[in-house]
Order: sequence, then C-alpha cells, then structure tokens
Amino acid sequence: MARVITVTARLVLGCLALGVAAFLPAHLPGGPIPAAFADATFTVTSAGDESDVTPGDGLCAIAPDGPCTLRAAIQEANASPGTDAIHFNLPPAGGYIISPASALPAIVDSLVIDATTQPGFSGQPLIELDGRNAGQASGLSVNTSRGSTSAIRGLAIHDFAVFGLAGGGEGNTVIQGNVITSNGGPDQSGKPRGGIYLGDGVTIGGTSPGAANVIAHNRGHGVVHGYFSGGTISGNSIYGNAGQGIFFESRCFAVGPCGTYPDHVPAITSVERVGDNIVVRGLNNPNPGRFSPWNAALEFFANRTIDPSGYGEGEIFLGAREMYDITFEETFPAPAVGCIVTATGLTAMLADTSSFSRGVMIGRAPGVITVNSAADPAAVELCGGPCAAGGHGCTLREAMDLANATPGTDTIAFDIKGPHTISVRSPFPTVSDPVVIDGTTQPGFSGKPLIELDGSLADRVTGLDLRAGHSVVRGLVINRFFVGIAVGSGDNTIQGNFIGTDPSGTIARGNEYMGVSAAFFGLWGSPVFNNNLIGGATPLDRNLISGNGWGVRAWRGSGVRLLGNFIGTDYSGTKSLANTAAGVWADGVTIGGPGPGEGNLISGNAGAGIAVEGGTNIVGNKIGTTANGKRPLGNGGAGIIDSSGYGGVDARDNIIAYNGTWGINALGGGGNLLRNSIHSNGAEGLVMYSDPDYPTSSVVQSASRNRGELTISGSARSVPEADLEIEVFANEACDPSGFGEGQLPLGSVGATTDSSGDASFNITVDAPAGRFAYVTVTVTTLLGPQGYTSSFSNCLALSR
Repeated sequence: MARVITVTARLVLGCLALGVAAFLPAHLPGGPIPAAFADATFTVTSAGDESDVTPGDGLCAIAPDGPCTLRAAIQEANASPGTDAIHFNLPPAGGYIISPASALPAIVDSLVIDATTQPGFSGQPLIELDGRNAGQASGLSVNTSRGSTSAIRGLAIHDFAVFGLAGGGEGNTVIQGNVITSNGGPDQSGKPRGGIYLGDGVTIGGTSPGAANVIAHNRGHGVVHGYFSGGTISGNSIYGNAGQGIFFESRCFAVGPCGTYPDHVPAITSVERVGDNIVVRGLNNPNPGRFSPWNAALEFFANRTIDPSGYGEGEIFLGAREMYDITFEETFPAPAVGCIVTATGLTAMLADTSSFSRGVMIGRAPGVITVNSAADPAAVELCGGPCAAGGHGCTLREAMDLANATPGTDTIAFDIKGPHTISVRSPFPTVSDPVVIDGTTQPGFSGKPLIELDGSLADRVTGLDLRAGHSVVRGLVINRFFVGIAVGSGDNTIQGNFIGTDPSGTIARGNEYMGVSAAFFGLWGSPVFNNNLIGGATPLDRNLISGNGWGVRAWRGSGVRLLGNFIGTDYSGTKSLANTAAGVWADGVTIGGPGPGEGNLISGNAGAGIAVEGGTNIVGNKIGTTANGKRPLGNGGAGIIDSSGYGGVDARDNIIAYNGTWGINALGGGGNLLRNSIHSNGAEGLVMYSDPDYPTSSVVQSASRNRGELTISGSARSVPEADLEIEVFANEACDPSGFGEGQLPLGSVGATTDSSGDASFNITVDAPAGRFAYVTVTVTTLLGPQGYTSSFSNCLALSR
C-alpha cells in the first residue's frame, strides 16, 4: 500500500509514520520571506565583493550611502539578532555574477538568502556565485546554533574548490531552488568535496513547486552526508557528478562502495514497462535491524546513465510514496527521458535520507553483453546505446554499467578486432550486481589472456572492484593500476588472469600497491564474506600475480581460498617477476590445498613469500622454488613469517626452500607445522618463539641406519601430560646453526609427557634413497586445533 506524498522540508520525528507531510515554517520553502517574518531585510544592490563599511550598524553599505554587496549583507545579518533576510535588487533586472575574492562569511544566525527576489526571476536563478577566484572555499557556509532557522534559495553556485553549499551547525537549514554545479575537486587531505555538505538538520530540496535543486556535474560528490548527521534530501535532480550522488562520509568501510550507507538503502529488483507506465518492484529495506530503520517513504528517479559506483544518481524525479510493507510495487508514467530507475529511502524516526539505490534498467533481462570496442569513453549512454542495442562500439565500461543496471547475472564476452588493450582513463564502474567478465571468449584465446586492462593513464585507481558477490573475473590481463582487483563481497571467482604482467606473462607491468586485495572485513560491524576463490586446480584456473607491490592481500573475514596460482614468477614458473613486497599478506585465509594442483607457487618475491598475521592454513605450496619444486627461486625474505603475536598458523605439506632468510619464522608462537620440506634457506629453517605456557623442544640422541631402515631416538619436553607428535626429517647437510633443517619428512610417532613435561621417543622408518646423512626432529604439542610445533632439534649424523 502506498500514497503519494509531498515533502516540503525536513522530515520531523515520526511524522511520516503518522502519514503527515512535515515541514519547517511555511514561509521558508514557499517564496520570498514576508516582511512580517523578518527582523531585518538587507537588499543586495551590487555584484561587487566589498565588505560592509560598518558591520553591525543595521545598514548594509560598502561606503556611506554606498551599495550593498552580498558579503556586506551577510556581515550585517550575522550581527543582527533574530531571523533576517537577504533579498536582491540589482539594477537593471536580469542576471548577475558575483565573484568572491575569498571565502564569504559563514552564516551564524537565522537568515534567509532569497535570490528569487531579483527582478526578472521566472524560475531559473539569475544570481550566480562564481568561486573561481575564492581560493580553498565553499560558496556559502552555514554554522548556526540550535534553534536557529536558515534558508538559501534561487542561486546558481559553481566552481568553488570545496563545496557549493556547506550546511552545518546545530540549527535547521533549508536549501531549495538552487543550481549547484562544478564544485569540489582534488584535495591532498583526501576529504570528500562536491556540491553540498549536508550537516545535521539540513533539508535539501522538496517536492513542492520550485523547491528542487539541480546538483549536477560537480567535480566531487553531489551531496556529502556529514559524520553521523541526519538530514533530508528530497525531490532534487542529482546527476553527472564525478563522485557519488549521495556520499556518506562516516561509512568508508568495505561495505558497498566507500560512502554508500547500506543500512536503509532500498533495493529495486525489477522495472517493467506496462503500456505508457513503468512498474517498479523491490524491497523497502533489505537489511532491517536496530541500526537500520524502516523507510517511511521512498522517492524514485529516472536517469540516462548510471553512477560508476552502481548506486544512483537521480536525474529526473518521478515521485514519492509512503511505505507500509517490506516490499513495494509502484507505478509511474514512463519517463520521456531516462531508462535507469533509482530510489532513496527516508526514515521517519531519524528524518534521514539514504544513499541512492542501485540503478535498474527498464525492461531489460540479464544475458550476454559482447564488448567489441577497446575504447574507453569518459561517459556512456545506456538508453539505446550500442551495448543495449547490440551494435558496434560496445565498450567494457558501458557493458559493466549495463550489467550493473540489470538484476541477475550477466555475462560480458569479448569480440574486439585489432589491438586488445583497453587503456583506462578513470575508474571502471564498481561491480554492484553479479556478473561474469570472461576474457577467454575473445576469439584467438588459447590459454594466455588476450584482453589487457591498462591503468597507466588513470590516477591510481582500482582495476576491478567486486562489491556485488557471485561474480567471476576470468582471462584478463590487469596491470598498472593502484590495485588490480579488489574483492569486497562473497562467492566471487578470480581465475586465469595475469595480474601485474604483460600479456606474455614474462614482463612486469605491476599494479602499484597490490595485485589482489580482499581486506578489512569482519571489523567495525562489517560483514564476513565466504567462498572467494582466487585460482583453482588446473592450469587454466591459475592466476599469474607478479610484478606488483604486494601480490595478494587477504584479511580475516574475506573468505579467500588461494589455490594453484603463480605469485612472484613468470608464466613458466622458472624466473622471477618479483612482487616488491611479500607475495601474500594473509590473516585468517586458506593458501593452497591438499588436492592435485591446489598448491600455489610463491617464489621470486622481493620480500617474504607469505607474511601471516595468524589463523591461516598454508597447505601444499612451493615457496622459494621453481614450479617443479627442485630448483632455487627464493623469496628475498623468509618463506613464511608470522608476526601476529598470537600464532595460529597451520602449515602442512609445503616445500619451503632457497629463501633469503628463514624458512618459517613464527614470531607468534603456536602453530601446526607438519610434513613440510624445509631446506637450503639463508637462515634457520624453523624459528618458533614458543608461548611460555607451552614450552616445546626436542633432542635427538641417536640415529642409525640398518638394512634400509633408520632408527632414531631422543627426548622431548613440553607441558605435563600432553600428547605429542614427533616428526623425523632427513637432510643432506646440517644447517650452519647446528639445528635443522628438515629437508625430507620421513614419518612421525606419538608420545605423551609425564608429570614433569618430559617424554622419550624411538621411531623406525624406511631409509631414504640419496645422499641423506643427517636427521632432525620437531615436536608438536597437540592441544585441540591449536598445536605448538617446536623449532628443529639438533642435527645428528647417521651412524651405521
């Protein structure tokens, strides 16, 4: 059930839940402020920028009997108690440009700036504020105290470096009927900029005549929602901004694109054309909860394009509807312009507007989209464009936009004639709906990727950003971005790609920071993801991840399984194409597996092979060798280093050899380290900083060979009455330290410590073939899933 509503100003506590349109005093949004409501009215008569000659005397003049400028009027209004008004009467009637030479004074008291009073006004702003000479400033700033009321109406505000309008403080502010363009831009501080800054108590727009703002083509975001502030954004035309339409400054975690507030964003599931109407279906709030309130109303918009984030914007206002159910089905006249529909949610209790929803295309079902152009235009037209119409000139950027705008899984295929390099000049759209991007469909593919995504012309951007889940990236070369692929969702598959190299897989063209990033999940309320597969068990599934800063960064909660990849080597697995930091930086993920082809080759990296921060399973990998596991291709640092301080590494059945320093250095202590082949490393093979509560050590006392068998005996020490697994290794040479390494695992035997923590062992195993003349052992204390493996014992020569 729904009802058409009109929003005239800020939604007040509970008002929509009662079915009432809420608003500030009626004179604010409706037209020029009547004299009866104004304590003082200052009329701007000059487009200059001079200051008031005597601020606070109640007369706006830049000289005795001189004209009144906007700067002077704001100075006088700030000095005048009560609710004041600034009107305009610049002769003759018509349009004027005001170009401040510095920041205008902030508004600190109740004030209505009403440019619709300029003679000749007929709906479009006649008074322009041009910020090109104002320096690092916003056009107008509001910083009022609690209980104050301000409004800004009928201005064109453009080319300010920070924001066109910055609404803040503790009072109520209404921003209506303005055109706000070309504001914001790059900033070394990294703080968001754009059209309007939305502080607490600010209403932007409304659905009554003349209330809507145009917020378009700003160099930053359209509206930046301030830290934990509540405000209403209603009925505006927000489109074409370089950033997001509505950006939440407080939500730059890994949930959706940075700045998208997920708590009450509605979800449009389909848009169907029925005669001269469209029917929009979806969910009011897909994630209701304590901190995710129901939307009391939704607003719907039509668009010609889709924001690169996949969320919004809102170019043409279609209407607002009250909401009573978890699902909705709303009918609107089909828009004459625009084929993408978005929505925002407005809560009753918080008087708060959400980010834009994902855009959904009218009447399109998911299918195959074929990219046949290597171009990368700055803007794409989806409504009847070449991808939608199946024509020539379908680019990857447009195909991704089209896939984002269609609920369900699309497949992006390739059929590019001629050069296959796509030179990217700006960030690709964030993947906000499931998609399969399949470079192996390019004609001529025979195992090595042909389609190259080159980020060298873009400004330190991410190549592909997977935020939707259930997506596949296959058979691409991805190089010279800041991050090659970012994973911010679950159930994704990344296979058969060259990430950080050229298409031959023999020349480094690295991604600056890292090849693949799946980081910062499960923290600060972020969700935990599952089943992100990077690689696979066959050569065609293997990713080559080399030449980057970090190879792969995968954090706890990202659900990453890293299988069968070459990390730090060339395509053949015999030469180094170093990632300049570690090959893998991991916390709480799975690296390798027990099955054929599941182990990774992690060799030739400048830093460690694997840098671990605990809770990681490392199984069946070759770390520091060539692909055959026999020749040296060491990492510059350790094979595996655990610097977490809390241990939890489970390393089994790996070959860890020829690395520049340690084989394994477990600074965190505890871990199950079993059946690994560790040898020929630059420092000790295995360094364990044992937990003082679980001291574990061993001594080999005798080792003899007899008729094809080896018999080894010795002693071990751990906690009292603990079960132990004692593992024996054969070595061709002793480590120079006299302890370890462990070149060939021969077998293991169990033992139990006595009440003093001591145990003895004796084990007989088959003697290995070859020149193995020394033995070592390790002792693992078995305490549930968390074992504690010792460093290598002394190295003892075999006797006959």
